Amino acid sequence: MALEGSTVDDYKSSSSIVRDAEGQLFDEQSRQMLEPLVGSAAMRRLEMFAALRWLSRLMHEYVDSWANGHGLSESRFQILMQLKHQDSVPLGKLAARLRVTPRAVTALVDQLERDGMVVRVADPKDRRTIRAQMTPTGRKLFDKIWTEYLDIPLQLVDGVEQGTLDEIRSTCLELVGRIEDAGRGKTKKTS
Repeated sequence: MALEGSTVDDYKSSSSIVRDAEGQLFDEQSRQMLEPLVGSAAMRRLEMFAALRWLSRLMHEYVDSWANGHGLSESRFQILMQLKHQDSVPLGKLAARLRVTPRAVTALVDQLERDGMVVRVADPKDRRTIRAQMTPTGRKLFDKIWTEYLDIPLQLVDGVEQGTLDEIRSTCLELVGRIEDAGRGKTKKTS
């Protein structure tokens, strides 16, 4: 699935993304909602989260649509990607790696198993542990489509400076760490 040569400016009539006086993009709807609630300074700090949620949702929908074209979902494709790099993986470890519940992984593996892409195997060291393993059918499909999958984000970031991408990545991972720390009761107040 190729991304058409569109930019955010092409969607001005159908979205609320606009540029401020400095040429920075922002979501007009988010600003209008947040500013009366928290004031200008906090609004400017919080609107990044609204943008991340929007991006995350759209990226998931876009990749899911691509995966559906191959008889998968984004989540099932992610399981195949994990299994590509190891012969077999315990279902609990798959859940942790994909940051989903064990129940969700079980349902996804059920679907992949029905489609002949994955089989469940007993762990040779612990018979209580069930592992997922990719079948030759799953491997064939994965090998056919994985470079197409990688091309999606590469097209999205085409023309964006590497320094900008590095800064976005670093900031996102810093926030991940802060959220994980907060979940463990290690909240730090920063200004």
